[in-house]
Amino acid sequence: MTSLTTLLLIFEFLVVPFLEILIHENVILILIVIVCFICVRISRARTARFQHLDSEVGDRGKTQNHCSLCNVTVPEKDYHCFWIDTCVGSHNRRLTLLAAALAIISLLYNANLTLTTVCHPFVIYKTILLPDDCSEVYEQFEYSLCFSAAVYSMCIAVLITFLFIYRILLISFKTFRLDTICIKLSAIVPTACHHWINRCCYRASYQRTIEQY
Repeated sequence: MTSLTTLLLIFEFLVVPFLEILIHENVILILIVIVCFICVRISRARTARFQHLDSEVGDRGKTQNHCSLCNVTVPEKDYHCFWIDTCVGSHNRRLTLLAAALAIISLLYNANLTLTTVCHPFVIYKTILLPDDCSEVYEQFEYSLCFSAAVYSMCIAVLITFLFIYRILLISFKTFRLDTICIKLSAIVPTACHHWINRCCYRASYQRTIEQY
């Protein structure tokens, strides 16, 4: 979340003063970021409620897992998310996914607004601006900093997108193990893809075996 905050500050104090960003565009970006932060705060608050519960306490029928990193016992724990520094389980799974989706949208939107400001844009469908020529961005320090922040924003967005899709697959297949997803995918994808799926399954199983020892 520190990266998202830093990128927003660069946008507000360097990109917006160029006076090429419309008011409603800036307001939309700020609202998306605010809602994302609210989802993260609520998600962390829900985890903090389990601070004083031991591993035997919880809803019946739900697996209780203790996290040594945040010292809480989480029902149906998926993983410990280092991005927001909290455990993800059945109590905050939807909020975490919503926060990830909003983070992706805000990062890509921020990158597009920044690049169309510091670069020469072109218009598609008469309304959408996209960057075209960015050859002059390194002539001034402010332009180069904004351009670098936009590229960094897109890189983070791509990374979070891959993690988001991965978590969606885990939830869709009702599992938290990569090899189980591979086995289920083998039953629905063409035969030509089985070789690559089997290789991924083998690597996942091998890595887990190594970690056990």
